[in-house]
Amino acid sequence: MKDVFFSIIIPTLNEEKILPRLLKDIDEQQFTDFEVFITDGGSSDRTQNIVKTHKSVYSLKFLKANLNVGGSRNFGAKRASGDYLVFLDADTQISPDFLTKLKSQLEITRADFATTYGQPDTGNIFDLIVAWVTNLLMRLLIKFGKPFMGGQCLIMRRSVFHNLGGFDESVVHAEDHELVQRAQRRGFRGRFFKSPRHLISFRRFEREGRFKIFLMWTVSSLYVFFRGPIRKPLFEYKMGGKVE
Repeated sequence: MKDVFFSIIIPTLNEEKILPRLLKDIDEQQFTDFEVFITDGGSSDRTQNIVKTHKSVYSLKFLKANLNVGGSRNFGAKRASGDYLVFLDADTQISPDFLTKLKSQLEITRADFATTYGQPDTGNIFDLIVAWVTNLLMRLLIKFGKPFMGGQCLIMRRSVFHNLGGFDESVVHAEDHELVQRAQRRGFRGRFFKSPRHLISFRRFEREGRFKIFLMWTVSSLYVFFRGPIRKPLFEYKMGGKVE
């Protein structure tokens, strides 16, 4: 298999309605030295069919992982050949110049792991404030040696990922934060990029209630910050779901 610069890994679970949007974004990338793995957690809808019938100019593979989100990401990473792994959620959106700008940032900073500025995909003032505060905290926490980076857009050098052993599959919430904090403790360098930006889906906020989801995020983040990895469920949080 020919090595590529990026391996994009997207965990899915019943994402037939939302995944085509991200696949279209990937189709439109200006930088094309990449491969894509869809690692599925056991979808019962048409997710697999959508991937297998999608016509793309890049390498696109559908993998049945049947694991939790961390396990699904690990499953794809084991088969990846890219210098950098780019983990995206199925409901994340990226612009055509996303990979071009990301490659430039990685080459300039030589970061071992990174994330980019996340904007909400709604115009709701509450969502805008939450996103602004979240981005600010991520920038500050990296400087204080306690990085928090969301799995909706997480980039890591493949050699570093394998050196760390990947995501800890025993972590049930905030496995993305646990991974980057472990990387920091091992001496690897993390960066927060203001550009390029990605769009974060706030569909859970809209579907389940903004205050409820914000509270869940806050509780899990505080738990990780003060106590460490979450190995027992604090609340129900199912990966994937339908778009209302």
